Amino acid sequence: MQVQNPSSPHSYEIAVPQPHLSKRSLTSEASFQRVKQWVHGASIRRKIGSGYAVAIGVALLGTTAGLTVGDYYQNQAQKQLTRAVKQEQLLSELQRNVLHMRLHHHEFVPLLEKPALFEAKHDHFLSHIDKTQKILPSLQSVAATENSPTLTQFLQSSQGIVRDYFQQMEVFLRETNPQKLSTTELKARQAWLLQFSTSAASLRFDGLLDNLVQLIESNRQEQQRAEVALADAKTLRTEIIALSMVLSVSIAAILAVLTSRAIARPLESVTKVAQRATKESNFELQAPITTQDEVGLLAAALNGLMQCVTEHTHELQTVHQTLEKRVEERTAELWRKNEQLAEAHDHLQQLNGELVSQAHELHQALQELRQTQAQLIQTEKMSSLGQMVAGFAHEINNPITFVAANLNYANTYMTQLISLVQLYQQQYPHPPAVLQAQIADLDVGFVVDDLPKVLTSMQAGTDRIRQLVLSLRNFSRLDEAEMKPVDIHEGIDNTLLILNHRLAPEISIVKQYSKLPLVECYPAQLNQVFMHLLNNAIDALLSDALVSPSNQARKQITIETEVLKFNQIKICIADNGPGISSEFSSKLFDPFFTTKPVGQGTGLGLAICYQIIEKHHGKIEVASEIGRGAKFMITLPIQAISSANSAALPAKEFVEAISTS
Repeated sequence: MQVQNPSSPHSYEIAVPQPHLSKRSLTSEASFQRVKQWVHGASIRRKIGSGYAVAIGVALLGTTAGLTVGDYYQNQAQKQLTRAVKQEQLLSELQRNVLHMRLHHHEFVPLLEKPALFEAKHDHFLSHIDKTQKILPSLQSVAATENSPTLTQFLQSSQGIVRDYFQQMEVFLRETNPQKLSTTELKARQAWLLQFSTSAASLRFDGLLDNLVQLIESNRQEQQRAEVALADAKTLRTEIIALSMVLSVSIAAILAVLTSRAIARPLESVTKVAQRATKESNFELQAPITTQDEVGLLAAALNGLMQCVTEHTHELQTVHQTLEKRVEERTAELWRKNEQLAEAHDHLQQLNGELVSQAHELHQALQELRQTQAQLIQTEKMSSLGQMVAGFAHEINNPITFVAANLNYANTYMTQLISLVQLYQQQYPHPPAVLQAQIADLDVGFVVDDLPKVLTSMQAGTDRIRQLVLSLRNFSRLDEAEMKPVDIHEGIDNTLLILNHRLAPEISIVKQYSKLPLVECYPAQLNQVFMHLLNNAIDALLSDALVSPSNQARKQITIETEVLKFNQIKICIADNGPGISSEFSSKLFDPFFTTKPVGQGTGLGLAICYQIIEKHHGKIEVASEIGRGAKFMITLPIQAISSANSAALPAKEFVEAISTS
């Protein structure tokens, strides 16, 4: 045997005596060699399957053996326990019958004087005798089956005792009839019972009870031993099954380790060769083939692949050298072309930028031109309408003033005439028939009562017309092109007065005014904003597209005002109409955008409102959800930030109100 130290280059020859190999050792070594050859030659599937088969076979064999052995001993113990239980039941039943018979024996003495009770006890005693005579044969069969000498000896000794006792008692009971016996005979029978209680037969019968107690106790001990044997059999079965399971798990673990090593080691060897070939780019390496399974086939395939790669690598090197020369030539040519393309690309980008800039400027100019054109048309239209309305209001105001002034005189004259008629009726209570007929035709009483009412209604009508004319003049404010402090609430109320014909009775107005200071603004322009927003709210409420059923009962417009920080006020106009979707909310203030049907809107109202609020250095916002109405919020500075002059945009919608009314 040669032993070499890894840290030393020298090796030493050590003579080791070879032990004599026995026949068993040679057989074991041959078996080991065959197993080794099978492991190297078998496929991976067969290796894994064989390992599982061995482990499962050991588990099944151990489980079967445990169940068989355990069931055998358990059946033996169960039979022993069953016999002991049956024997105990018979002995206990015999003991109860003996006790009952002895008890009835002693009760017969006083019951001789009570014939009815004596007959009942007599029947009970005979029934216990019958039961005892049936139990004894059963015990004899049990004793013969179990081959129990103790029980056999007890039965042999007790048969004569029981027979003597039963015979004497049966003779006594057969000859005794309490109803036919005289007092002397009853006394004699009682004396015989007392004397028989102390006789040898009775005492031997009493001794059976002691023997029965000992037998029952012995039987219970045997029953306990049977229960212990039954538990031991169950434990033995469980231990055998557990041992077989542990053994099968151990064998499975050992086989798993051996199988994994038999599979993993060749794979590791092949993997190392492949990694080394990849790392060093040395495809001339060859993987060792140590098995004939799939790993061996993999190693052979890898060797063939690496050989092919080596051949192709040499060919690629030759082609690579040829291609390098061609690439260098083409690269130089491509550099020249690339420089030319870069110059052309820069020139095109410059032209493209100029074209995009010009197109953007043209588009913006076109949008501004369209918006300016629409605003000019709207401004001209509103200016003409405003002048017409101002003239119309002026022409109406003059005759209404005359009518209002003359109504005062007419009221005075009417009062004087009525006083004169009443005085005449008092002075001439019986006028001529002609006058009476004329008075009856005129119904002077009705005229006197109704004429003041007519004049009062005429006065109310003229006041209403004068108030409407004043509201029109305050709304248009054509003579107020400059900014001035005004009452915002007055402008809102004048706008509501003009739109009153569209509000009642379907729509209610809720005013939640706070105390506001005078605000510097262009009054006519702000009135135009209020007109636009209120008109839109009314249109939304009068449409048939209300979503929320709760708003069907009562349509409502809410107007809120409040003072904010930083010298500002806030005006909110909200409705409970169908609302505006989120996709339209961002486009509401765009020119020519409208959600109304064709012919009902121009799309310029909110755009003009937006420009008017911006002109006042304020802000207008909208908050809306489908089915919950819309809310427009206007924020304005109390004092003007800039006093730049701008052409006032006239109002527009109040003309529609006048024409409709």
